[in-house]
Order: sequence, then C-alpha cells, then structure tokens
Amino acid sequence: MPSLALSDEAIPLAPVRQEEAVEKKKKRAIGKKVGRKAKSSKGGDLGQEQDSLDDREEHQAVKDAEAKSEVLRKQRRELEAKFEYSNRMYINGLYKKELEEEIFKLKEALVIAGANSPKSEELGLP
Repeated sequence: MPSLALSDEAIPLAPVRQEEAVEKKKKRAIGKKVGRKAKSSKGGDLGQEQDSLDDREEHQAVKDAEAKSEVLRKQRRELEAKFEYSNRMYINGLYKKELEEEIFKLKEALVIAGANSPKSEELGLP
C-alpha cells in the first residue's frame, strides 16, 4: 500500500503552484484595471468637454456676480451722495431759518429800542 505522506518531490510543487495562482490573479486584476482605464479614457473626452463647459459656466457666473456687485456699489454711492446732499440742504434750511428768526428778533428789538428813544422821530420809526 502506498504511503499517504507526501514525497519529497511533491512538497516543493505546492508553493510553486500557489505562487502561480497568485501571479495569475494579479495579472487578471491588472488587466481589468487597464481595461477600465482604457474605457474611461475613451469616454474621458466627453467628461473633459463637460468639465470645460462647467468651468465656462462657472466663470460666467463669477463675471455676472462681479458686474452685479459693481452696479450695487454704484447705486450705493449715488444714494449716499443724495442722502448727504439732502442732509446738507436740511441743515442749511434749519440754519437759514434760525438766522431769519434771529434777524427778526433783532429787528423787533431795534424797533422797540428805537421807539423808546428820543431820536425815534428822526429815524422815522413808529
């Protein structure tokens, strides 16, 4: 009856076969990766075109936003100038009103003082 133990010749073959199987698996995996990359590079032109289109759209959106921002800055400067002008006119109006009131009071004081003066008749004051 033959022995169930492995012979000295059979022992080294087992690791070699395992290594061969591992190498085959590696080659298949590499082949699959290369195949996928080749497929994606064929379709990559479409992806690149889409990326380019997206970049152009994004660039245009940035330009539009900058233009809107500039318009808003210009409108703000105009409103600030109008506010400053109207504020100045209001203050000038108040100042003018105060001056007119002060002049009126001085005229009244002068009339009152002139009426009590002996020379009021000479000046023609009432």
